[in-house]
Amino acid sequence: MATAVPDLPPGRPGAVAHSRSPWPRPEGQHGEPGEPSVGPAFALLGTVQTTLIFTVTVISVPLPVIGREWGLGQSSLVLLSAAYGLSFSGLLLFGGRLTDRYGGRRMFTTGLVVFAAASTAATLAPGSATLTAARFAQGVGAALVAPAAVAVLRRVFPDPVSYGRAMATWGGLSVLGATLGSLLSGIVATWLSWRWMVAVPLVVAAVAAVVTPRTLPADTRHGRATLDLPGALLATTGITLLSCGLVVTGEHGWTSAMVLAPLASGLALLGAFVAVELSSAEPLLPMSFLADLRRATALLVIAVSAAGTALVFLLLALYLQQVRNWTPLRTSMAFLPYAVVLVVAGRLSGRLIARWGAQRVTSAGLALAAGGLLLLAGVHPHTGYGLGLLPGLALLPAGVALSFSAGSVLALSDVRPREAGLAGGVLNTAMEVGPTAGLALLTALATARSTHLEAGGAGLPDATTSGYAWAFGAAGSAFAALAAVTALTGRTRPHPSGRRATTTSADGAPRKANPPPQPIRHPGGVTTVTARFTSKVALVTGGGTGIGQAVARAFAREGAAVVVAGRTPGSLDATVKLIEDEGGRASAVTADVTHSADLARMVAETTSRYGGLDIAVNSAGTLTAVGPLGDVDEQQWQHLVAVNLTGTLLSMKHEIAHMRAHGGGVIVNIASNLGAHARLEGLGAYVATKAAVSALTRNAALDHIRDGIRINSISPGPMDTAMSLRPGESPADRADRMAAQLPIGRVGTLDEIAAAVLYLASPDAGFAVGTDLVFDGGAAA
Repeated sequence: MATAVPDLPPGRPGAVAHSRSPWPRPEGQHGEPGEPSVGPAFALLGTVQTTLIFTVTVISVPLPVIGREWGLGQSSLVLLSAAYGLSFSGLLLFGGRLTDRYGGRRMFTTGLVVFAAASTAATLAPGSATLTAARFAQGVGAALVAPAAVAVLRRVFPDPVSYGRAMATWGGLSVLGATLGSLLSGIVATWLSWRWMVAVPLVVAAVAAVVTPRTLPADTRHGRATLDLPGALLATTGITLLSCGLVVTGEHGWTSAMVLAPLASGLALLGAFVAVELSSAEPLLPMSFLADLRRATALLVIAVSAAGTALVFLLLALYLQQVRNWTPLRTSMAFLPYAVVLVVAGRLSGRLIARWGAQRVTSAGLALAAGGLLLLAGVHPHTGYGLGLLPGLALLPAGVALSFSAGSVLALSDVRPREAGLAGGVLNTAMEVGPTAGLALLTALATARSTHLEAGGAGLPDATTSGYAWAFGAAGSAFAALAAVTALTGRTRPHPSGRRATTTSADGAPRKANPPPQPIRHPGGVTTVTARFTSKVALVTGGGTGIGQAVARAFAREGAAVVVAGRTPGSLDATVKLIEDEGGRASAVTADVTHSADLARMVAETTSRYGGLDIAVNSAGTLTAVGPLGDVDEQQWQHLVAVNLTGTLLSMKHEIAHMRAHGGGVIVNIASNLGAHARLEGLGAYVATKAAVSALTRNAALDHIRDGIRINSISPGPMDTAMSLRPGESPADRADRMAAQLPIGRVGTLDEIAAAVLYLASPDAGFAVGTDLVFDGGAAA
C-alpha cells in the first residue's frame, strides 16, 4: 500500500499514491460507507496515549500544595506521586497478553472504563487515601489501555511504511504527554485548583470510550494467546517491589531496610520470573522477544530517554524554585521552549526516519540529547536563563523526540500480529521503569555530591547546584555511550530476509544486499545449491500442513524467502522450523482466509518482512464430508464456499492489489480433481467448491494478465496425505484401492505436486496463463 505522505522514500517500481489523506487507509478499509477512517483513529489513539503519560506528571508541580492542604508528610507525598506509576508499570506485561488474547479494541475500551472510573474518584477525592487509591486504580486502567492502543495501531496501519511513519509520531507522544503534564500543572495550580488538572484524564477517557466503537477497527482473531498466570504474578509483583524500592531511595538511604527489602525481593521475583518463562510452553514474555539485539537496544534507548526527560524536569524545577526562588508559574513557563522544540522535532522525526532509517536517527537523537544534558551540566547558582539554560533546554528535547520516535519504530518492527499487545506492554514498561530507575540512581549521585561538598564547607546553594550538575553530566555521558552502542548495533545487524531491497523496510532503513545461495539440506542427507527463486518472496496460504507445507519447503529449498499463513499458529510455526532446520528462510502470519482484513494484513506483513511479494500460492481449504448433495446442510455448504472459494477470491484480491502496484507477479491456486474417476461418498460439495476455483482462476487470469500477473491453478486428485485414507484404512490398503481406480495406479506425492507448483511459478512456464494443471495420481495433464 502506498501513501501520499510527502518525502516518502521510493518504493518498488510502479508504486502509486492512491489516497489524499496524509495517512493510508486502515487494513481492510477501502472507503466503503460506514467504515472508520485513519485520521480519527490515529487522533483517538494518540490523544489517549498522550493522556496516559500526562497523568504520570499531572500532580508533580502542585504536589506541595496538595501536601499543605491535607497535612501530608514526605512519605505520603512520595506514595501519592508514585502510586500511578507503580500499578501502571507492574501490570503492563499482563495487560499486553490480555490484549493478545481478547483483542485490542475490547481491552482498549475496558481499560478506558477503568481509567475513567478511577479518574472520577481522583477528581472528587476527599482525602489523600482516596486520591492515592484512585491513582493506583488509574494505573491499572492505563496498563490495559497502553498495550491495546499499540495493537490497534498495528491494525490501523498494515502497510509497513505507513506504520513506520505512525510509530515515529507515536514515540514522540509519550514525551509530549510528560512535558504537558509538568508545564500545565504549574500554570493551572497557580490560577485554579489542582483538581482541574486531575479532571483532564477523566474527560479524555470518557469521550474516548464513547467514540471508540465508531472510530477503531473491530478485532480480528489471530489465535487465542494463553495467559501465563504464574509469570504474570511474578512479573507484576517483582516490577512493583523493585519500583517501590527505587522510589523510596529519596527518603531513605540505599542501605536502609526500607530500600533493600523491596529491592532484593523484587530482583528475586524477577529472577524467578525469567526461570518460569524459560520453562513455559506459552510464556508471558518469551525470552526470544528480547533476543533481537536491535529491539533490546531500542527498549534501552526508550528507557534512558524517558529517564533523561524526567531528570531534567525534576532537578531543573527544584533548581529554579529552591536555588533561584522562582514561582511555580515562572518555573512552568521556563519549560515552554522545551515543549515547542519537542513538538517541532516530533513532527520532523517521521521524515528523517524515512530518509535516513530509524537506526541512524536514534543515534543522532541520543547524541543531541547528550549535548543538551552536558550543556546543563555547566549550571551554577547564578546561571542565566537565556544563555545558560535555554541552549540545553532546546537541544535536549530535539534529541529526545528523535530517539523516542526512532526507538519506538525499532522496538516494534518485525513484531508478529499475535504479539502486538505484548510488544506494546514491553514498550510502555521500558517507558515507565526507565524514569523510576534513572531518577533513583541519578538523584542518589546528586545527593552524594552535595553531601560531600557540604561536609567540605560549601554553602547549600553551591552544594545543591553542583549535585544537580553532576547528575546532568552523568546522564549526558550515558546518552553519548548509548548513541555509540546504537550506531554499532545498526552496522552489524543484517536484514532477516537477506535479499536486495527494492523498497524501504518498516524502520525506514536501507536493506542489505542479497547473500550468495546457501546449501539447502534435504531430507535423507542430500545437499544442493539452487538459485531458481533466490531474491524471490513466496506467500503460501494453508502452509501449515499437507500440500501447503510441501510447497513452502520446496520454495525455500530453491532460495525463496517464504511466508506461511493460516489459522493455526502451532502448525505454521512447525513449518517454519522445518524450513529453518533445512537452512531456508521463513516466517509465519496467522490469518483467516474468510476475513478480508486478515488477508490485507497478511500481504502487508509479508512485504514488511521481506520487501515485496513475487509469488502467491493459495492452498488454504477445508475438506468436509457433508453427505449427498441433496441433503447438504446450508450452513455446511456456506462454510465450504466461504473457505474454499471465497477464501481464494479474497486472497487473490489482496495479492493482486499489491502485485499490480509493484510490477506484477505469479499466483498459483490449488483446486481439486477429486472424484473425476470414482465417486467419493459425501464429498460432492467439497469437490464442487474446489472445482469452482479452476473457473475462478481462468477468469482472474484473463482479467489481470495485462497487469503483469500470471495466474494458474493445479487440480490434484488423491494425494499421499492422511485425508486420502478412509477410516481404518492403511496406506497399503489405499495403494490397492488406488491401483484399481486411478489411471496411473497410485496416489500422487507431495513432492510431485510441489514440483508442479514451482514449475508454474518459474519463468519456464511464462507462457502459461489461466492453465488448470490436472494432477491425478502422479500424472499431470
